[in-house]
Amino acid sequence: NARHLLLSASLVPFLRNASNPLKALLAFQLTDESYAVGMRRFLEGTGSPAYLLGSNISLYVAWQMSTIAGILIGTQIPDPDAYGLGLVFPLTFIGLLVPLLRERVSVSVAIFAAVISIIGALVIPGSWYILIAGVVASALGAFLTRSADEPGSEPEV
Repeated sequence: NARHLLLSASLVPFLRNASNPLKALLAFQLTDESYAVGMRRFLEGTGSPAYLLGSNISLYVAWQMSTIAGILIGTQIPDPDAYGLGLVFPLTFIGLLVPLLRERVSVSVAIFAAVISIIGALVIPGSWYILIAGVVASALGAFLTRSADEPGSEPEV
């Protein structure tokens, strides 16, 4: 769950004027999915702390209702893999990532993070490779963003 450090750190520029109680509430309910939905809006220039809070609450309610449904009817599905349910989480994250890949920097960082994650999964025990890939890819993103801000940089894809 250390990835939440990276997620919340990237939200700081967009939440500078939010109150501390609101920031605490947003931090409490932050999920990968609500982050992606909110960040997309922030990057488009239409995001707000209120929108992020609405995203957090909506996804929280959906998560809880899905959990209840799983408890009540989950045993009725004898082999979830037979229905491809094992693909739900990876496909969800791909669906959340793709709309954020609007610039060459974003695409480059995503590819770099994927490569580092795959290599890390093969050579680093446990799941530390995820955090390492996130930190290293974030550093690359910061470097490329600074480079892209220079005159003569490439336009959006």
